[in-house]
Amino acid sequence: MKKVENRKSRFNKWFFIGLGISLAAEAVVSVAVFLIDYYLNYKDIIATSGVALNNMLSNIFMIPSILCILFYLLVFVSNNGAFDAITYSAKLVFYSIFAKNTRQTKLPATYGDYRAMKMAKERGSTLFLLFAAIPFLIVGIIFTVFAVSGYTIY
Repeated sequence: MKKVENRKSRFNKWFFIGLGISLAAEAVVSVAVFLIDYYLNYKDIIATSGVALNNMLSNIFMIPSILCILFYLLVFVSNNGAFDAITYSAKLVFYSIFAKNTRQTKLPATYGDYRAMKMAKERGSTLFLLFAAIPFLIVGIIFTVFAVSGYTIY
């Protein structure tokens, strides 16, 4: 029964705020990709070639969506403890250099205690990153199919 309540609470106001921020960030990256593509690659041939326009539109939508998916995967792996050993050892080295007594800090005595402490924390859902990437990815795939098949938009 607890999992059903957890699933309902996943789509709260913070989910939609994160979704909006993710979509805005993807739009900014899309504009940056457009400017880079236009001024470096297609400035002279865009008026004469519909395939070049399809390639540019494919890049505009695919690159931000792939970056967003990769960022989601990085956060997902990090939330599951992939970098806990590195973090614990870096904190231990820092405290051993700069603290008078390492054991009087908030750092747990062993890595196992540190890992248990990190896993006990409730972590927020980052599923909004995937929901933000899906529309861009679908549009990018459509333009990629158009570019590969040679179909022009105009």
